[in-house]
Amino acid sequence: MNSITELLDKARELAVSNDKIREIIHQREGNWRLELVRQRRRLITLICDLEMLLSRALANPAAPGEVRDMKEALFHMRTILAHHQASWPAATLDTGIEDYLLSANHVRERFLTFAAHVEKLSARFRT
Repeated sequence: MNSITELLDKARELAVSNDKIREIIHQREGNWRLELVRQRRRLITLICDLEMLLSRALANPAAPGEVRDMKEALFHMRTILAHHQASWPAATLDTGIEDYLLSANHVRERFLTFAAHVEKLSARFRT
């Protein structure tokens, strides 16, 4: 599997995990807090995987500008995600759910920005 395909796959996994979090929050059924924490951990793992893949991709002279843009988008996504998660611990989500959702939408915007960079790079290297 080439690095572009790996990046695209990880970005898709990130989107799926983010969508699962949105579903968990909207449904709030069963042991939803535990599942929320699991999905948050999954996001962090995927971000770390993406950072590693991007570091390797920087060695590819074919797309240095795109890779730098992706690294920057990933940095901003990671930063806003960390702030969001610190501001909204799973144990406190009984109240202020509307404010939580506004914050979550900002995180989602960063996810979408990063995904757009990955898609752009992927399109460039499709044959």
